[in-house]
Amino acid sequence: MMPRPYRMWSFSLLCSALLAGAAGAAPDPAALQRLVTDVQARHPGLPSVSLTVISPSHKFAWTGVAGRDRFGGKPLADPQPFRIASATKPFVAVGVLRLVETGKLRLTDPIAGLISPQTAAQLKAGGHDPQAILLRHLLEHSAGIPDHAQMEVYAERILANPRHQWSRNEQIAIAMQGARPLAGPGEAFSYSDTGYVILGEIVERASGMPLAAAVRALAGLDRLGLASTWWEDKEQAPAGAGPRLHQYFGTVDNHGWNPSFDLFGGGGLVSTTPDLAAWYRAALTGGLFTRPETMAMALAPPQVKQVGTPRPPHALVMGVARLGAHNCWGHGGFWGTMVLYCPDIDTAVAVAVNANSPDAKRGVAELLDGVATQLEASGIR
Repeated sequence: MMPRPYRMWSFSLLCSALLAGAAGAAPDPAALQRLVTDVQARHPGLPSVSLTVISPSHKFAWTGVAGRDRFGGKPLADPQPFRIASATKPFVAVGVLRLVETGKLRLTDPIAGLISPQTAAQLKAGGHDPQAILLRHLLEHSAGIPDHAQMEVYAERILANPRHQWSRNEQIAIAMQGARPLAGPGEAFSYSDTGYVILGEIVERASGMPLAAAVRALAGLDRLGLASTWWEDKEQAPAGAGPRLHQYFGTVDNHGWNPSFDLFGGGGLVSTTPDLAAWYRAALTGGLFTRPETMAMALAPPQVKQVGTPRPPHALVMGVARLGAHNCWGHGGFWGTMVLYCPDIDTAVAVAVNANSPDAKRGVAELLDGVATQLEASGIR
């Protein structure tokens, strides 16, 4: 059963919600800019803040920034790109579902036939059965695979040698060390970067392209005109995208870290809040798929119990989240990124505070609460 506070949107309900949006309502841009400026000023651990709100049904699109490109750096005047970390995962998931649409993959495929012999051997050594894990289990985080990104040894190794060149299988190996399956395949939800690293390999093998090129083509980055979004270290930054912002782990600047620490499908993209808001809305209104039934499949929630810290329900592409009174879809990223799309008001919100710290968590929450207040005040309800 789904927790009662969350209403899962089917594709038909989503379309009806878009048609029902009230015309003419719009938030106050000056109030939104005050929100951004005040949040950044209240939290000294945030070097910079970027906020985008778009609501095409209400003919509203706005972006504001505050702070500096880095601690002690120059003030921001425009949104600049940043590492979006796990907010990359929905791009990969959409890529997988596009491959399902074209018949190159099936959600019921055991991953044993989709991964390399090396990856299969690593999973078996960790107690997993690649024949029992289906493609959909990786997408919905129910494969029972531990998360290397949450292991202390992984953070310790990054901080000890931030310029280390990681490989996909090196990260999978960390997840397998001293860990056993968290549950049987399909039995429980447990968020796993490692599962998405494996999905990155599957996308490459099924598409015949490097992951960056495959996601660009399958997830519609060029078709949507995302002029400031690229796969770090695998693609050239688009002309005019601007320099990548500095981001912080506490007070440690990650700008010079080798991007391979988060590059293989669990993360990897660099983007801006305007690009993220536009892409998430397109993904969640069916604009990236060729068949309506794919969208319905993408938003169908799994019926599994949770392991560890409870989270809102998670479908094949992303999870459920709240924005004020609204039930939305969304995904966050490690460096203080959150992107939401609320179908009932056709509104997408993208936030970036470019830090992982207590200040970052509070700042993101305050920004989202403030946006919800401004939407309500404007009549977008």
